[in-house]
Amino acid sequence: GLADVTVSRSAAGYDVSLNGFQLVNRTGTKTVADKYNAASGKIVEGSSTFAVNGGSLAGAHDVSAAIDATQTRLDNFADTVRTEVNALFVAGTTAGGVTGMPFFAEPVPPSIAVGAMGLRLDDPIAADANNIASGTSGLLGDGTLAAQISGLRDKRIAALGNQTLGGYYSSLVSDVGRQVVSAQDSVDTYQSVADQIDAQISGTSGVSMDDEMATLLRFQRAYQAAAKALSTFDSMTETLIGMLNR
Repeated sequence: GLADVTVSRSAAGYDVSLNGFQLVNRTGTKTVADKYNAASGKIVEGSSTFAVNGGSLAGAHDVSAAIDATQTRLDNFADTVRTEVNALFVAGTTAGGVTGMPFFAEPVPPSIAVGAMGLRLDDPIAADANNIASGTSGLLGDGTLAAQISGLRDKRIAALGNQTLGGYYSSLVSDVGRQVVSAQDSVDTYQSVADQIDAQISGTSGVSMDDEMATLLRFQRAYQAAAKALSTFDSMTETLIGMLNR
């Protein structure tokens, strides 16, 4: 379901609530206004505010927040790579004697951050590989500049929290991997619980099937949210690794 809806039976019939907020009871129904705050993950109803902690809506919010955080880190990594490489590359000289050329295209204005989606080769470099300078003298075999750029991998950079490029990248990928594993564990746990409840319902007589089905539905919603999170993280991981390995 979209959210963690609870169904309980009373003398008057059934009560339906969303995180403690009653939607249906013996007096009638309550309409929830469409005032969902995506940033906080909460619904505003009059002067009351309550969070959506279960179901696909909560799962979508949590996944969105995790993706945004990872995207921010990836964008910071890409902007730092561009800045650091270009700072060295402009001092290089091509075999044709051209100097002062950046390796990555600079944003306009130069002070803005364009992130991973905006990271691309400068046009002259993309058009002709001979415009890549490997040294500062322009002489054949001069690889001093290439060695300096290679050394950036182990340089501690303030923009990355004083981490190296290699360390920051490894941390980013590891964090995504841990989130994927955590989501998979949640899926497995909720699936196991749902299977056990289903087996109990099938093998038990003399119990309220309505109550048991309501309990099963709650666990199924939690499972659906975890499954959606796993699917999104899998897709995000593939996209992230694909972008960084280009």
